[in-house]
Amino acid sequence: MKRETAEYLLGERDAIREEVILSRIRKGNSEYVRVSLPDMKEPIYDLWTKRPSKIKKEPVATIEELPTSDIPKPRHTGGGKRPYVMLMQDRDAIGKLSIMASGVLMKLISVGCVEWGTGKVIDKRSKKALTVKMISEKLGLKLVEGKPILSELTTNKVLRYDKSQRAYFLDRNLAMKGSGQSEDKV
Repeated sequence: MKRETAEYLLGERDAIREEVILSRIRKGNSEYVRVSLPDMKEPIYDLWTKRPSKIKKEPVATIEELPTSDIPKPRHTGGGKRPYVMLMQDRDAIGKLSIMASGVLMKLISVGCVEWGTGKVIDKRSKKALTVKMISEKLGLKLVEGKPILSELTTNKVLRYDKSQRAYFLDRNLAMKGSGQSEDKV
């Protein structure tokens, strides 16, 4: 077997040129394989196929042979635990709100209508910005009840409305999101 053919089969090369041209393009778990002759523009054979599993090679060193400083430490992530939301105790903003307005604020946060990178109030599934009508429908309010509540939230600067993006934004100093806490920490 020629060296180029062996390298192709081991996955070290993506194309070889022998009597035929054999090439592949990898995308995710699939490969596009193409067989053609050097003089022809059209391929003889081409197809999408599931990517074959790699040939297992002998490991260079085992964990026992590595010094302890070279072993990577595991990342500390939430690990499947539900994230938490911290609501800051800002007396100026939250203390002035009515019970309905604070309930709507808590419902927006707990339902997951806040995009935490930007603070934008969005629909969780479609990622579109929520309007007054959409917020009212989502929270089970009539439009006549929803408008004054959102007006109260914007006048107390808990939410702000951006006309250019046509979206409501939650005040970044008011609420923060964190990863899930482990049970053994206090």
